[in-house]
Amino acid sequence: MYRFWLYIEAFRPNYHLFDPDIENYMELKEAFFQQLPSSAELYELARIVQFLTEIVQWVSIAIAEVFEVAGDGMPSETGFALFSAPSVILQMFKDQSGAPLLALADPWDGSIGEEFDFIKDALSVAFKTRKLSEPVWDSHEMKKVILDEYEQYDRPLHADWGLLKGHLPPHVLATSMIGHLPRNPYETNSLYEYLYQLTLFFAPIMSWVFDKKDDSDQYRDLSPDDWIFISCLLTFTQSRLHLWWLDRKRTEGMHIPLDDCWYGYNCRTQIHRYAHAAKLNHLCAPTRGDPAY
Repeated sequence: MYRFWLYIEAFRPNYHLFDPDIENYMELKEAFFQQLPSSAELYELARIVQFLTEIVQWVSIAIAEVFEVAGDGMPSETGFALFSAPSVILQMFKDQSGAPLLALADPWDGSIGEEFDFIKDALSVAFKTRKLSEPVWDSHEMKKVILDEYEQYDRPLHADWGLLKGHLPPHVLATSMIGHLPRNPYETNSLYEYLYQLTLFFAPIMSWVFDKKDDSDQYRDLSPDDWIFISCLLTFTQSRLHLWWLDRKRTEGMHIPLDDCWYGYNCRTQIHRYAHAAKLNHLCAPTRGDPAY
């Protein structure tokens, strides 16, 4: 972490001194990495960069406020967040807000160059120069950097449900219902708008689906106290999310069509005919045939 702080102080751009086009700017960065005494320290630095990047991405997904995209690459805005300092990123996570970052002075006056990359490009060159494999998160070299690895780190339980919003934001959850419901614009748009207004929407959803789970199916032994992979948790939630949404609509007096569609959530017509999707209730199981396939 001290190496990363030093890198920030050495290469943080400012209004008066920074020029991204100077010839030796990249060379100075490469020289910085060449001074690291061992390849192990290079992997340690890469691990820190990846960790901080994931925190920024979590915040951006959870609040949909700072960055629209937080994928595997390095958006210029993420680079801007990285050179702001780890303390700023930590505050973003604590506040669950982009305010700590947005309060900083921007050397580009609000317009960050698309080509800007604060550290990852130079770090990649350093790995190639030393003929090292790319710092993939799950690689053996990267895992050696972690002194104590908690084996359940990627398995949330009820105490962590609030953190799921940084992995499964409203627009993802709204399109994760069973059958063809994810392609029903009438229901998905309504569900998205509802979820977007909630601050901690996962806790009540997960509590409900666990309380209402069917003890006769494959999830009968699943408990809120279990450590569950996110993918498995989403599959479990997907099988009951439409029922939770129907319950919410009834409880809060939202409009629910009087008649159920014969084909329920597997109806294909709901996909391409909005009038049909809005006229009949599709938050139900098929009762006359099953046109899912």
